[in-house]
Amino acid sequence: MLDLFSHQKKIDTGMRHFIQKQLIMFESVIFTYALINKSNSNLFYVLSNRTDWFESDYQVNNRHRTDPVIIMSTSGLSDFYWDQAAMSLNLGDVNIFESARDYGVMQGHTFTLHDELNNVAMLTLIRKTGEVFEFRQTIERNRNSFRKILRKSHEKNMRMRGVECDVIYPGCRRYQIYQKADTRIVRPIMDGEIIASVDTLAEIVKKAGF
Repeated sequence: MLDLFSHQKKIDTGMRHFIQKQLIMFESVIFTYALINKSNSNLFYVLSNRTDWFESDYQVNNRHRTDPVIIMSTSGLSDFYWDQAAMSLNLGDVNIFESARDYGVMQGHTFTLHDELNNVAMLTLIRKTGEVFEFRQTIERNRNSFRKILRKSHEKNMRMRGVECDVIYPGCRRYQIYQKADTRIVRPIMDGEIIASVDTLAEIVKKAGF
């Protein structure tokens, strides 16, 4: 079984350094990279440079299950701005912001993508210094760059866990995993596509001949 959601020191340290290095647009910003399975919300992973909140209280107490930001991320939006006022109009527990306030987590912007393993990956940037207007301007100027950072970060996380994985393709509902050297390759199986072993295909062709 693919181990995509556990904290591993080598992976956590590598990912945290990789993401921090990409965010040159911000002099200072809180970030999280999170991964949740759309079919099983128990399968959740979050990495942040604000570990005292996200990797302790937040994850230990499974706050992602009622976090309005996570709920909105899994709804299909590619990116969105959020704060307590904006999230009060959505499902979830907005009281989470009262606890998060002690850690400086008040306003942010989340980017999302869906992968072939039925997961949603999220890159969230949280204002740490400066005015909200300046923060949102930086997001607008670098929107495409942040999307690329999320994609590269997600691909790196998957590779470090021994899987090659890309964003989901239209029409893909299933996937195939096969071994290539020391790497497990994940590819989409499109609707109407038949996957079978060589022996099985040979048997089908043989029978069709009759």
